[in-house]
Amino acid sequence: MIVQQIGRTISKLKGQASRSSWSSRIPFRLTVADRHYVMEHGRVVDMIRNTDLEANMAKLHDYLGV
Repeated sequence: MIVQQIGRTISKLKGQASRSSWSSRIPFRLTVADRHYVMEHGRVVDMIRNTDLEANMAKLHDYLGV
């Protein structure tokens, strides 16, 4: 029962997130992810752990162009 509720909640959040702009979803993604992968041309070029995110924000902004 709990797993089904979690699945419904994730689906609902996914639907809400798809209706907002990508940049407005960044704060939410940063709070729930353990790792952040950067892809270029279909290849992973970097991985930043959430615990190291603060120290790597400038690099992440460069990758994302924000």
